[in-house]
Amino acid sequence: MTVPGELNISPRLLLGPGPGDVHPRVLTAMATPLVGHLDPQFLAIMNDTQEMLRQTFGTTNHLTLPISATGMAGMECCLVNLLEPGDKIVVCCAGYFGQRLIEVAGRTGATVTELHQPWGQVFDLDMIRQALQTVRPHRTRRDVHRRLAAARRCRQAVPRVRRAAAGRCGHFAGLRAPEGR
Repeated sequence: MTVPGELNISPRLLLGPGPGDVHPRVLTAMATPLVGHLDPQFLAIMNDTQEMLRQTFGTTNHLTLPISATGMAGMECCLVNLLEPGDKIVVCCAGYFGQRLIEVAGRTGATVTELHQPWGQVFDLDMIRQALQTVRPHRTRRDVHRRLAAARRCRQAVPRVRRAAAGRCGHFAGLRAPEGR
């Protein structure tokens, strides 16, 4: 068996939705020595990262965490850690990822109430309120949105739900998140 030579990929300009070009500072950081997940330096970096994420999302939630994975893996991580068998959840589904959330929530043993809209349509606040009053989920509500308007509408509809999760994968750094959330 021959050992292949050094990997040498010519530069590319990536303009699609992902993967994207990586800033040279990131590439330099990736070339630094690895540290373990319990190393004091790693913990300091994680604390700084969490603080920056809290500022970006406009929250004081201590459990704001980066997840190094696909958006779907992040959504699954959220649901399987929030839901337990018998919990009730309302999922607003307007496409592929909403359907995936329904499947993941169902696998946790939660009772899933599905609200459906055609792709690109915004959920009506009254529809969400009615579902929440009927179902009375005591733990969580999960929605996937790519537009700021959809995010605001979902937040307006559920001010009293104890735990809520909202995906920001598609527009993470392009939003000005409201203060104090």
